[in-house]
Amino acid sequence: MTRRNFLENRWFGLFDRTPASEAAYQRVVGTYRANRLAYHNLAHLYHCFTALDSYYYLADDHTVIQAATWYHDVIYDPKSGDNEEKSASMAAEDLPQMRIQGEPIDVQVVKELIMATKHKALPQGRNATLLVDIDLGILGAEEHKYRRYARAIRSEYSWVPEDAYRNGRAKVLQTFLDRPFIYSTEPFRASYEARARCNLGNEISELLGTVSS
Repeated sequence: MTRRNFLENRWFGLFDRTPASEAAYQRVVGTYRANRLAYHNLAHLYHCFTALDSYYYLADDHTVIQAATWYHDVIYDPKSGDNEEKSASMAAEDLPQMRIQGEPIDVQVVKELIMATKHKALPQGRNATLLVDIDLGILGAEEHKYRRYARAIRSEYSWVPEDAYRNGRAKVLQTFLDRPFIYSTEPFRASYEARARCNLGNEISELLGTVSS
């Protein structure tokens, strides 16, 4: 199955097929494509859903976490600091017009889940902790995948001068290392915590030119 078919099946497996949901699907997918980003794109969305399928048992409400996953990075401008707010607003525009098995969607809960992916505070609640861990899953990827991710992020911030990027990126990564745990759920912590800390530490060393010879 192609990624496009996977995502389309995923959308209409969640939302009832109506003119409103069809229009929203085209809007969401079209916006991700229009962003033309190296990492925050439909591939990232696909990987989030495959991870969600592996850890679905950690969620309290599979409908709201899926809806939040769809919208969590739909608006992503590397030059903006309010992408999550804008993504939540887009969800709030679309979701009231749609139904899941004939029932309305708890838009406020979806917005709160999207805001949790801003990563400014530790997530609260089973749905938020799972969504945030999924969003941060790449940090614990194998080294070659992590390096590809790091290059993609640099590409998204290509407009930032090299020294400023190195210092800024290192500070962001250090905030995750300074937490007692990067991942909030036990399964993610057991599987990815050690490798994530290694990946982040290595990138920080490279960014700041402190790699030992």
